[in-house]
Amino acid sequence: MDKFVKIGFGALAVFALIFGFMRLSQNLKLTFSDDGGGPAAVDDALEETKLRVMDTDEDGLNDWDELNTYGTSPYLADSDSDGVKDLDEIKKGADPNCPVGKECGSSDIIKAKLKQTITPAEPSLAAPEAADSELPVEELKQLSPTDIRDLLKQGGVTDEQLQGVSDEELKQLLEETLKQQ
Repeated sequence: MDKFVKIGFGALAVFALIFGFMRLSQNLKLTFSDDGGGPAAVDDALEETKLRVMDTDEDGLNDWDELNTYGTSPYLADSDSDGVKDLDEIKKGADPNCPVGKECGSSDIIKAKLKQTITPAEPSLAAPEAADSELPVEELKQLSPTDIRDLLKQGGVTDEQLQGVSDEELKQLLEETLKQQ
């Protein structure tokens, strides 16, 4: 064999060994590295477990449920300050964030979404196909409550927000919104 070929194969062998050891080193580091299951994950799990057990305000609901399920305060036994504890309101099927006898915001939210859905905030920014699909006022007045609900859902209103609104209220809200146009 030629001397240059021997030197070339030798250099190739040296580079192969170097890169082989580098790859082996990387694999060993990956095997023993912290993959997120370390102290931070343990602290998070411990904190969540504490929230599931603690009832800071002693209203019968654990803090985790108050924060993540009902949206109530874990520090106030009566989040809406109406004199009825959060747990009692939940058992009655009432909103623990809405004082007894008061209607809380669902119609205001629906009005805003209805207005937003019917007319874009900036007509010049509306997509051309959206302008073609806009319904005339008279056709909007003829929509059934089911159609109005579908229109609101497309606009981002949730089923929970719509559940507390009767068909008559929906029609009335639509008419009020159209009058404001």
